[in-house]
Amino acid sequence: MFDEIIKYSGFFQNAIKQKYAYKFKVLVFSISPLIFMLIQYYLWKAIFESNNGILFNVSMVQYLSYVGIGLIVENVTLCQQDLLVGEEVKSGNVAMSLLKPLNYGAMVFARHLGDKIGELISIVPVFLFVILRISINTVSIVVLLEFLISLILAFVIMFFLCYITGLLAFWATNCWGLHFLRKSLSFVFSGQAIAIEMYFMVGKSNITYLPFSFLSAEFIKQLFQALGYISYCLPFQAMYYTPSGIYTGIISGQQNILIHMFLQLIWIIFMMFIIKLIWKKAEKRISILGG
Repeated sequence: MFDEIIKYSGFFQNAIKQKYAYKFKVLVFSISPLIFMLIQYYLWKAIFESNNGILFNVSMVQYLSYVGIGLIVENVTLCQQDLLVGEEVKSGNVAMSLLKPLNYGAMVFARHLGDKIGELISIVPVFLFVILRISINTVSIVVLLEFLISLILAFVIMFFLCYITGLLAFWATNCWGLHFLRKSLSFVFSGQAIAIEMYFMVGKSNITYLPFSFLSAEFIKQLFQALGYISYCLPFQAMYYTPSGIYTGIISGQQNILIHMFLQLIWIIFMMFIIKLIWKKAEKRISILGG
């Protein structure tokens, strides 16, 4: 076991060194999450204040906590390995990796872990803002433990999904389109744009104001209900909404929490099966482009 870890430690260390190769890049990575945090914070603060601090039975303090914790979760779980895998397939460098006595998936995961350690500095400004500006309620030891377990599961799910997207480059050749499709779907269905519970709350509410006259209130309610159900049919909510919702209490009750964590485990098992299936297909039809 220890020998296996040593075997992949070089990829882990190189990924950390690459993160700090360019100082300006490190600065940008540190500032950009904070800017996004500020935009979300003041946007939702204004929305809740215009509704007297309550929106669909969710308080402003609770939702701003969700936004703050959610951005930390997003930065911890963020994965860009699909672009690197896709580039290796496109350039032909994947051939050299396959010739080594290493598991390609384990090698990519070791590289991903190094990336995340190198990116920890980018979470510091966001973490300080959350601590100093947002009133985060303390939680019980049990809920904290469930949050940490859920966060680890979310990290694994994000990597598996990213790895699957990268492996599709064996067929799609260029992975950029798949990468941005994954990011776009994640923004809508992960709970980043709006907490998934809010989709169902809007669907059950009495809507009195519509921004467009050609849209009926019933259509809006059915649309948000559909977005909520679709979210639970996709893995994105398990990567962002579940850990964030557990910590902030939007997902409350032990039974509800355990159901969400069980769904995370189901997604991990399902994705492991998909990865094995895709890898077997890829090995049979590897065609190196540019090499």
